[in-house]
Amino acid sequence: MNKLNQEISIIMPCFNKPDLLKKSIKSILNQTHRYFEFIIVDDCSDFNTKNILEEYKKKDSRIKLYFNKINRGPSYTFNRGLYLSKNNYIARMDSDDISHPNRIEKQLDYLNKNPKVFAVGTGANLIDKNDKLIRTLYLKENDKEIVENLKFTNPLINSSFMANTNKETKKLLYLKKIFYPADDYYSWYRIIKKDYKLTNINEILFNYRIHESESVKKSQEQGLKTLLVQKIFKLKLNNLNLKYDNLKSISQIKFFLNNLPHPAKPSSVELFYYEFNDKNQIFNEKLWFFRIIKLFFYVRNSNDLFLYIKLTKHCLKIIKDNFKKKIIKNNI
Repeated sequence: MNKLNQEISIIMPCFNKPDLLKKSIKSILNQTHRYFEFIIVDDCSDFNTKNILEEYKKKDSRIKLYFNKINRGPSYTFNRGLYLSKNNYIARMDSDDISHPNRIEKQLDYLNKNPKVFAVGTGANLIDKNDKLIRTLYLKENDKEIVENLKFTNPLINSSFMANTNKETKKLLYLKKIFYPADDYYSWYRIIKKDYKLTNINEILFNYRIHESESVKKSQEQGLKTLLVQKIFKLKLNNLNLKYDNLKSISQIKFFLNNLPHPAKPSSVELFYYEFNDKNQIFNEKLWFFRIIKLFFYVRNSNDLFLYIKLTKHCLKIIKDNFKKKIIKNNI
């Protein structure tokens, strides 16, 4: 097959947000690369959302539409789409984000020219619910930087990736619900540990939507489960007896972390850093300034020191940005 005509499976889990959904679907249907199956798996959305999906399916035969009978959550919903996919090239899309028209074409071209790369992400515009630009984000490209970045966060934006798979490697993309909302982080960590190469195209090809309404609990859960993934791999434990119901609350996750064997037991600095995954939430704590000062005395090694410095830089930046906003507001 001509490389320009290679077929791709684009997988999009979907749950409500009908207005944002329309923009996401259009951004895929308007791609410059035309050859793909667009697998949309709806996770028991409301009537309005389902109607929108059915209307788009009638208009474009590339859309393959599936409905979960009950709400199963994003991990299961993506996995179902992956199971139903027919092609080796797998691209992810979320139902509130926007792909630039040449995203798929450029990622496919990159993977064709770099056959040793397993998956490639892109730079992104971070936007709010009204499509207003918050900031731009470029991610690491070379192997060393990717591995270093993996110690703290995802090496690529999960909803922007395209992977070049086969029957066996496609299995690596399946998400584990136990680690949600850091299930994507677990997958990329596992993929890198198996010596597959990840990278990013140093170009803005994607709009990634930030929702201020997302709960503090979800942010804390994501941070602590990111830490949990790191510790599991540090211990080289492949078959932990983990159950989703035992890791649903913040207290349950922290209890599990604090009872890990000594080499992997997290420090007070690690727990604080990852629990406050959204650093803005620190300022909602009582006596937050003194808590950060006190935390310094719990630094026990170079990793703790690195996290502590990273934390204080984040806080200083937030204070500086808020101060600028206040000045601008007062001058209006």
